[in-house]
Amino acid sequence: MKRRASVPVISALGCVLVIAHAVLAEAPGTAVTLVILGTGVALAILVFALMAFRPDASGTAATLFYLLMLVFGAPAFFAASFGPGMSLADTYGISGADYAPWGKVLYLVSAVALIAAVVVAVTHMPVRRAPAATTAASA
Repeated sequence: MKRRASVPVISALGCVLVIAHAVLAEAPGTAVTLVILGTGVALAILVFALMAFRPDASGTAATLFYLLMLVFGAPAFFAASFGPGMSLADTYGISGADYAPWGKVLYLVSAVALIAAVVVAVTHMPVRRAPAATTAASA
């Protein structure tokens, strides 16, 4: 018995991809999606500019900034894809979930980046020593 290839539900309904793109383009969340995705790029450029032109910037600070941007990639992906997914779900009566494997990869990268950011922050934390106590006899 020959197995059928995995076909997205929208194509199984007989919808042409061009029509699906038109439906998504009319979705009210399209502008929000573009703003969310553009914000990530703008933050990356801003962090690069800050780190490149500040003489007091450390490598640890740059590492933490970029790791935290990777951490926030998963919530940004969810927020950016929620509107289009719901538009597909409402229009075609499907779940609207992300079936591409890359969403799971992004969630994994974000989780690893979170762990790495905590490790970097803890290992590079400055150690503060309490000042030596002065006694009345030595004063």
